[in-house]
Amino acid sequence: MSVASIESEEIDTALTDALRELANPERRYLDGTALERRLLNATMFKRIVVGENGDITDIVLRPVPRALK
Repeated sequence: MSVASIESEEIDTALTDALRELANPERRYLDGTALERRLLNATMFKRIVVGENGDITDIVLRPVPRALK
């Protein structure tokens, strides 16, 4: 088997695993560690504005999540 075939299989496996993890993003987020939640937030959101009472007042999505919406 060539190196390219092995790398292709590894990429395919990693992508499949990542998509499986995102099948239920709310559960993944709630079950994640503080660092995992922070990384998910940084991946999905460009900006989250929280008001004085703790309510979210504005959200700016990054380009890919915005396209998925």
